Amino acid sequence: MISAITTHDGTTIAKGGNTISSAIKLSDIPADAKLLFDLYETGDGTNKVEYLVCATETGTFIVPSSAADIVTAHDKSSGTSGRNVYKLDDPPYINAWMKIKITETGGISAVVPIGRLIIWAGGKF
Repeated sequence: MISAITTHDGTTIAKGGNTISSAIKLSDIPADAKLLFDLYETGDGTNKVEYLVCATETGTFIVPSSAADIVTAHDKSSGTSGRNVYKLDDPPYINAWMKIKITETGGISAVVPIGRLIIWAGGKF
C-alpha cells in the first residue's frame, strides 16, 4: 500500500519564517510502514524540514530530543528541479500525532514548498 498526505500546499514562506502542517494521526499508519517526505520547492530560499510530535491532537507539539531533521538544506536546485524524496530515519511511531514543519533557513529569500508525507507499507522498500 502506498498513500500520501499533502502537508504543505504551496503557500509562500517568507525569509526566516516557517509553516506547520495539520496534525497527522500516526495510529492510522500500519506498523510496518516506511515514512517518506516528498518535497518540491520554488523560490530562491533554502529550507529545512523537521517533524514535531505530541500524544494528543491538540496538545503542544515538540521536536523529539533524538530526532534528526528530515532535510537541512533543500532549495530549488535540490533533487530534480527542486523536487526530492527524503526518508524519515527515526519515524515517531511511539507518539500518537505528528506535524511537519518547514522553515526557511537561508534568511535571504522566500520559499514556496509543496510537501507530501508518503506512507509505504506492506511491500519491499
